[in-house]
Amino acid sequence: TPVINGPLVLSLLLKGDTVIMGGQFDAVNGSPRGFVALVHRTTGALFPYNADVGPGVVQVRDMVLKGDTLILAGTFGTVGGQPRLRLAQVNLATGALLPWNPNTNNSVYTIDYAGGQVYVGGLFTTLGGANRTHIGAVDVSTGMANGFAPGASDVVHDIRAAGSQVYACGAFTTFGGQTRNRLAQVSTTGVLGAWNPNANFTVNEL
Repeated sequence: TPVINGPLVLSLLLKGDTVIMGGQFDAVNGSPRGFVALVHRTTGALFPYNADVGPGVVQVRDMVLKGDTLILAGTFGTVGGQPRLRLAQVNLATGALLPWNPNTNNSVYTIDYAGGQVYVGGLFTTLGGANRTHIGAVDVSTGMANGFAPGASDVVHDIRAAGSQVYACGAFTTFGGQTRNRLAQVSTTGVLGAWNPNANFTVNEL
């Protein structure tokens, strides 16, 4: 069992025999690891990979994989000693930081990847060089915002892309300019769907 030095593990991914962990911790099995670590899924042994996320006490709140590219989201400001404001890509095999840099102005809580786009939710109001209120999408290669901009009235806690649709949850009460209490469905082209479960309190996860 891996021994985590820190209060939170917020995200887990499995790739083959490797468990990828993200959260708020600074060491695993007694070795320094800045908020991201890789361990063997059966033995718990720590792999050498170290993304070196920082600075100070931050969180990696969500992660997705695109092949050997690990996409990170959270509250951090640097990765591998280089500026990366809350979103970053690293090579999972080498640990190298990639040039991709969408640069949000506030925390990112959730990401998903589909169709060449990274869908992003959180507290931010700018993303990938454009105004995006709590939700948006950026190109997985360039990091620039696309036309997906439904807008939410408050934080988006979780986001999931499924085919031509994107589902979101959080603390919002309007979404895409219409009443949607904490759950919403929108097409990848930004058209709000009729789906409206109408939750009476914050939804943290889909």
